[in-house]
Amino acid sequence: TLRTMKKHCLALCAFLLLLPGILWAQDETSEKKSPFAVNFSAKIKSRHVWNGWLSCNAWNFQPDLTLSYYGAFFNAWAYTALDHTLPNEIDLTLGYDFGPVTLMYIDMFYPKEGPKKVAKELKTAGYMGLFRYKKEDMGDFHQQMAMVKFNGVESFPLQLMAGVFTFGDATPDEESGEIKERYSTLIDLGYSHTLHTGQKLSYNLSATPFKGSGFFADGFNVVNVRFGVSQPVKITDSFSLKLDGDLIVNPYRENLYFVLGIGF
Repeated sequence: TLRTMKKHCLALCAFLLLLPGILWAQDETSEKKSPFAVNFSAKIKSRHVWNGWLSCNAWNFQPDLTLSYYGAFFNAWAYTALDHTLPNEIDLTLGYDFGPVTLMYIDMFYPKEGPKKVAKELKTAGYMGLFRYKKEDMGDFHQQMAMVKFNGVESFPLQLMAGVFTFGDATPDEESGEIKERYSTLIDLGYSHTLHTGQKLSYNLSATPFKGSGFFADGFNVVNVRFGVSQPVKITDSFSLKLDGDLIVNPYRENLYFVLGIGF
């Protein structure tokens, strides 16, 4: 039931929040962070796969901008297919870092451009629908997710993440026909380390914890097994690129992806 689902989510979030408090004291340093920082990067990727879910089946460009002030931050990220034939996505995230724990709330926006079926409702095809939040759209314009992440410390180097959809993951009820949110949930376990050659290796295992996580899978299922390699490529003394390779298996959907990324 939905009530049971929420209890599981709250219990998991509480665990992730309490664990770092015990471990962080061992790894806390006196290094002071700059009060305000701006970070910008970009990637070109052969595909975009999110937690085992294929979002873009084409070469795409991904800008990434983060503004941070002490622990609070705002992030804007997007992908756009280079041939502009596929839908694109823009994610806006508000978050806060305290120690090894990060809290995030993400709005995933799917712009609607051109003469599509919603053009008449939007009055003109030039409107993308940025401020359109209707449950009846069932995620066509916006989906939102709350996430809590433990980033790992020296004494416990594993990363743990729990995320739950709070809006835009809706379907009609089988009995009443009323559109209801499903609150699909994902749990991810990650680990990364750097080789002496400078290559960074990362591993992820993601699963849906219980029935009702229908966006990713129905019931308990492993939906993402990922092995990633990140390799710096020096071009000049002041400029370098980063090559990323992700080998991803989604056992639930029986899908296999091998994604190339070029970062700068």
